[in-house]
Amino acid sequence: VSPNVAYLASEEEVGVIAGCAGMKYEIAFDPLDGSSNVDVNIPTGSIFGIYPSRTGEEPFKKPGTDIVAAGYALYSSSLQFVLSL
Repeated sequence: VSPNVAYLASEEEVGVIAGCAGMKYEIAFDPLDGSSNVDVNIPTGSIFGIYPSRTGEEPFKKPGTDIVAAGYALYSSSLQFVLSL
C-alpha cells in the first residue's frame, strides 16, 4: 500500500483494508469488473474511485461529491484508460 493511502476497499475483499493511519486518501476499486464476461469474449475492466480521508471519520462514508478522482481501464483487443480529476 502506498504511504499516501489510509484505506482500500475492493469488491474482492470482505472488509476494508487498512493502509497507513492518518494518510490522505481512500481508494475503492474493482480489479476485474465483468470477470464473468471472459468466457464469452466480452471486454472486462478495472474501475476505481479515490476519496479524501479525514481523521475521525468512518472510511468510505462520504458523498460522491467528495470524490478526488475516478477512472477505469477497459481490456479488449486494445487497452482504454479513462481518468477523471
